[in-house]
Amino acid sequence: MTSHFSRREFNKITTVVSVLLVIYYYYYTNNWNFWSSRKVVGPKPSIPFGTVSDIITGRHNIGTYLQKIYTTYRKSKLVGIYMLRKPVVILNDLDLVKDVLIKDFSKFVDRGGEIHENHEPLAVHLFNLEPQKWRPLRSKLFATDVISVCPFGLQAYALAEEDSLFWKMGKKIFELNIRNVGRAILGDFMPELYKVVGYFFMDSVLDNFIIGITKDTMDYRRKNGINRKDFVDLLIALKDEPSKVGDIELTDKLLAAQLFVFFAAGFETSSTTIGNALYEMALNHSVQEKLRQEIKDELIRTDGKFTYEGVKNMKYTERKLYEKLR
Repeated sequence: MTSHFSRREFNKITTVVSVLLVIYYYYYTNNWNFWSSRKVVGPKPSIPFGTVSDIITGRHNIGTYLQKIYTTYRKSKLVGIYMLRKPVVILNDLDLVKDVLIKDFSKFVDRGGEIHENHEPLAVHLFNLEPQKWRPLRSKLFATDVISVCPFGLQAYALAEEDSLFWKMGKKIFELNIRNVGRAILGDFMPELYKVVGYFFMDSVLDNFIIGITKDTMDYRRKNGINRKDFVDLLIALKDEPSKVGDIELTDKLLAAQLFVFFAAGFETSSTTIGNALYEMALNHSVQEKLRQEIKDELIRTDGKFTYEGVKNMKYTERKLYEKLR
């Protein structure tokens, strides 16, 4: 009796699960004819990641994936892909790209991503903000030359001290660990799931450091009447006169996020450029030797001391640096 009952219950559960799986499969894939029905070419989606499984599994990053799409569908102006079940269009034509970025920019101002401020308080920066907050902040933060100054207005001592806290925090931003990779993948491709589990991917050490140092620096300058005409002073002015940015609530987290994105961009781009330049020199021994000889000659001229004038005299080195930046 018990055995028969258990088998019958098991069959019921199996049937219910099977029906639910079929319903879920239909829900998940019923949007996968979006591009084909519109005669837009593109890779064929598959369970569970649509057409971006190579990105999620780490075989490609966004850049190499887009390069692959461009190469495969070179003759097509539009290419349709699916981020899981969400249809996304890739523009493969320069004229269309120009229209979106310039002529029709007002219709394409959204970043296309979702900000998870509870789990990533430093994500509310200019590169992620929705148009209502982005427009007034951008006009105020970029309408000045203070962006050429160190954003925090602090001496990091990153070269002199191996244990520089700024250096450690910069490395944390770009480390390839489970937290950073999981946050990027879930936040971009599975936002609904990320809302639930995002807490476990928070980097409270980095968040608290950036938010804390922003608030402490602003408070210290106010208290001591310090004005360095840099990025921090600009944020202080906005905080003191919030009417300049409309109805935006200028919280400590929002202000810290703006400093964070400048710090991150400067840290990553500089280190990547230098690293790539060293790699290219390693592949081109004649260039490497010519650079080394120019530096040696200049050090002989300056009695072994690096000087500003001496660096300016290294014309070949300067040309190679400009070529790398180009």
